[in-house]
Amino acid sequence: LPWVMAGHENSQVYSLKDSQLVTAESKVDFEFTTLQGLLELARLHPNSSLLKRTCEVFAWSMVERREIEWSVAFTAKLVDEVGWRTPALLWAYGTAWLEMLDLDEAEALAKEALELDPDHELAQTLLKRIRGEEESELESRNEHEGHEEH
Repeated sequence: LPWVMAGHENSQVYSLKDSQLVTAESKVDFEFTTLQGLLELARLHPNSSLLKRTCEVFAWSMVERREIEWSVAFTAKLVDEVGWRTPALLWAYGTAWLEMLDLDEAEALAKEALELDPDHELAQTLLKRIRGEEESELESRNEHEGHEEH
C-alpha cells in the first residue's frame, strides 16, 4: 500500500488555483497505475479493512471528480471480483451507472446499499435522484443557459 499511495501522491499536480480556489475533491488527479495497484492489492488482501476503506475513499473521489469510466471500471472490479459489496462502493458504482443513464442498474445498486445500511445518506440521495425526487447536482436542462422557461 505505501508504494501505491506514494505513486498517487507523486502523480498529483498542484497549481495556485488548486491551492486556493477549488474544492479538495477537484484537486485529486487519478493515474491508471495507482488504481491498478489498489485493485491488485485488493485481490491479494480481500480481508484488509484498511485497504477496503482506502478503496472506498478513492471511489468516492472519482464520483466527486466525475471520472465515470474509471469509476465504473474500478468499482466494478472491487464489487464484483473482490466481493466488497459495501454501501460506499455500491453507492459509487450506482452513481456512475446513473451518470451513464442506466437507471435500472443504478437503482439496483442503491437498493442493495440501503439493504446493508438503511441510514446510508448517499445511497438514499442516489435513490431519490434516480426516482426524480431530488434534483441532480447537474444543472437541469431548464436552468442551462439559453433554455430558461419563460
